[in-house]
Amino acid sequence: LRKVAWSLDSHNQWPLEIQCQQFFDTYYTAHSPYMEKFEPGKAKWLPCALQFDGSRRDILEILASRPPKSVDVVSMYRDYVSDGDRTGAVWPCWQVMQQMGLKVLLGQTDQTRPDGIRRYYEALLAGRVILNLSIKDDLNMRTLEALALNQVMVANRVPDHAKLDLDYRNVVFFDKGDMAGFSRALQEALAKAKQPVKSTVASVLNAHTLIHRFVTMI
Repeated sequence: LRKVAWSLDSHNQWPLEIQCQQFFDTYYTAHSPYMEKFEPGKAKWLPCALQFDGSRRDILEILASRPPKSVDVVSMYRDYVSDGDRTGAVWPCWQVMQQMGLKVLLGQTDQTRPDGIRRYYEALLAGRVILNLSIKDDLNMRTLEALALNQVMVANRVPDHAKLDLDYRNVVFFDKGDMAGFSRALQEALAKAKQPVKSTVASVLNAHTLIHRFVTMI
């Protein structure tokens, strides 16, 4: 019997995880920049996936919906203690958006409630543009969620963006810390949001859901 583990949080928990690796034959980590922390030969890269297994009709309905937009930009995240001050990291972007006179929704996710995922996706759909800020070079689930929702997204580049066969037509990238670049990227994203939506959901549902990751591990 072979034992495997898959971590979505190696960017936060790798010091603990390298101690746990010895108990598994294969240790999958979701963020390739952290592969070098683990024992060579036993660690493999297995990126994040859309947290959807195909069984919930309400989520399918949300993925197909196009509700009216109530804000210009939305950014939802979990402010992990181990992840640094993510709210503080968003602050320079917030200042740029305020200078542009944009209506912005910033909020922390709570997907532990029975209706948590549905409410979270509805919040993402409320914005014309999703802001996805990674502060530890991790390709997080916001990328997959934005593409699955056919939403326009502005995001800082991370190494794993180039490694996945995703449809990035609705995404405008900028370099972390470059606020002038962020301002230009945001303006381009807002312009994209005024155009007919491009369907990017297939690139996620066809290869990057939980089912696909479980099949890989099995």
